[in-house]
Amino acid sequence: WFWEALATNLANPFDHVASMQCEDEELINNFNATPFAYEICYTIGKYLLENYSKEQILEYVKQPEKLRKEAKTIFAAEKIWFNKQYLPLSKIIENKDFVIYGPSDISAISKDILDLITNKKEKILQQFKLDSFRKIQINLFDNQDIFVKFIKSLRWQGTTIPQYCKGTYDNYMVNFCIADMDVKLKISTLSSKIIHECIHIIYNSLSDQRIIWLDEGLAMNLSGEMNDLLDKEALINLIETRIKPMKFPKDLNNLIHGSKFVNDDYNGYPLSYLSVRYLLETKTDEELLQMIKFSEKAKELGPEILSKAINYYQQ
Repeated sequence: WFWEALATNLANPFDHVASMQCEDEELINNFNATPFAYEICYTIGKYLLENYSKEQILEYVKQPEKLRKEAKTIFAAEKIWFNKQYLPLSKIIENKDFVIYGPSDISAISKDILDLITNKKEKILQQFKLDSFRKIQINLFDNQDIFVKFIKSLRWQGTTIPQYCKGTYDNYMVNFCIADMDVKLKISTLSSKIIHECIHIIYNSLSDQRIIWLDEGLAMNLSGEMNDLLDKEALINLIETRIKPMKFPKDLNNLIHGSKFVNDDYNGYPLSYLSVRYLLETKTDEELLQMIKFSEKAKELGPEILSKAINYYQQ
């Protein structure tokens, strides 16, 4: 990690940062399997170069045992530095599963939010056949411009953020803008949106390649945000009035976030929701898990999954 921290800064600088959303031991002992390892190392290197003298850094080069002893101290300090430099939010509340950063005015409802998402997490882990998952950081923004600026700091220079974007799982953190929400009246809605992004994090931690319709469909079905469609009549109404009139792509594998996900011809969210609801009702949990882990199994369904789902619910 130390050599990559130097190399990504001095030889071929990155243009975006990453928060260290992994355990210390992962980065030290299992670098290649650590998500965003190079971006994390770039950010650690940036911290070192801005806060340590050349002599101190050279001492670590010459004395690797000293570096090994002090690595975790460096990581802890870098995490504090990252939040001060890039995250314009304060820590509000945390437990063993989640830590929430946000504006001070959500403090009064933060415990209710934390309780709801913690209760939902166990059911989500069961679906993915996991006993546990690392603590997830949740960043709640009350300003869309600040939200977008933070997301752009985590992505390659020149990246664009779709106008419809209110939540992301960049850097395996939940990043969500609550600017247009009356969160005090919609705590359960916000909690479902947060769980939606958590599902993306878990899915992409397991998958060999993201299949967007499968990932979004799982997030929408498992988060509870679409529970109003559990009623069969409401679901049929969705199919008849929203889905069938769309000029949607026959192959859902062609859905890509941006103009190929939401446009004047179709909206990829209800298409993904219906397709994965069909899978949840007709496939075993193990079959679904195989589709998540091995993307080719999900790709095979892409060209026909939506038509099958529509026919299934209209029988």
